[in-house]
Amino acid sequence: MGSDAEMEQAATEWADVVHDTAGRAARRWAEDTGRRDRELLAAGESYTHYLRAAMWLRDRHRENLAQYTEVS
Repeated sequence: MGSDAEMEQAATEWADVVHDTAGRAARRWAEDTGRRDRELLAAGESYTHYLRAAMWLRDRHRENLAQYTEVS
């Protein structure tokens, strides 16, 4: 096992990769060119909800990681 700093760095990098991968997939879904009118509006709304949830989860992960790696 690595030091606390190494473990924190690895966990942060992992979270960034997950966040980026999910974000790319969500963007591809939201940019589907086959949507029209109401369907396009619904997709935009869903994508906005996803972005808010993804940021909330990333922030919670960072907060929890900071608490876990704090030296007491």
